[in-house]
Amino acid sequence: MAEETKPKEGTYYDCVFSHSTNKKIDSIIKEFGLKKDFNDAYHCTLTYSKIKRIKLKTSKGTPQKKGGRYKDYNCHNKVNIIAKIKSFGHFPTDEGKNLHIVLECDWCNKQHDRSIKEGCTFDYDTYTPHVSLIYECGDFDIKDNKELCDKFIGETIYIVEERISPL
Repeated sequence: MAEETKPKEGTYYDCVFSHSTNKKIDSIIKEFGLKKDFNDAYHCTLTYSKIKRIKLKTSKGTPQKKGGRYKDYNCHNKVNIIAKIKSFGHFPTDEGKNLHIVLECDWCNKQHDRSIKEGCTFDYDTYTPHVSLIYECGDFDIKDNKELCDKFIGETIYIVEERISPL
């Protein structure tokens, strides 16, 4: 069990979106007059645990195995989950003021809760499923753009894959 708790390793569990959802997110950013400022794919973090949990499985029960794309314990599988845009938000990041979509998604909440029950850690008081759009949005503020933001509330987001990997 010592391998489960090495302090310099951790577990990352996230989900990614369909091609059509990624295009929709790009168009939202463009309509806001902004530009994506990172290279990673859009994703929703389910767990960012500073403790390695190699026994954590996907929602479909797929166990992590050593090897594959990360050369360490990892797994992934296809899912077909529908979420909705609940709202937009900001929070501070190392880069500046983040802009993100808050998701309405029971599945994301359940996967986060399940990972915590399995021994993963979480550094915040509450979990909010979200998709980062921009790490530094400058002067853009959702309060000043309420009508534009409201236009997208209720839009459908399609989650197509869940992934567990090392931090």
